[in-house]
Amino acid sequence: MPKLVRDKIPDMIRAQGSEPRFHVARPEEYFDALLDKLQEETAEFLDSRTEADLVDVLEVMDAIVHVMDEGRVAWMRQEKAALKGTFSKRIVLDDDAPL
Repeated sequence: MPKLVRDKIPDMIRAQGSEPRFHVARPEEYFDALLDKLQEETAEFLDSRTEADLVDVLEVMDAIVHVMDEGRVAWMRQEKAALKGTFSKRIVLDDDAPL
């Protein structure tokens, strides 16, 4: 099953003596491949809770932001933080209070 990999993986496979079979994702394929990769990397991070797996999640998220409108994503992030705050105060609701 095809899966999105980091850019240097084909070279690493060649260095081990094999010839990788791959293609460059078409634009319409790339976004879906990123979403699949996000699910994969998030599951790994949730299982391991390691910085190494978090870095993989962040790398995929960064690629998704680049595919989308980076400026708009940054603006929306600031707007949401201004309206609702961030997660820095570690507030956990103890019931299902309406927002």
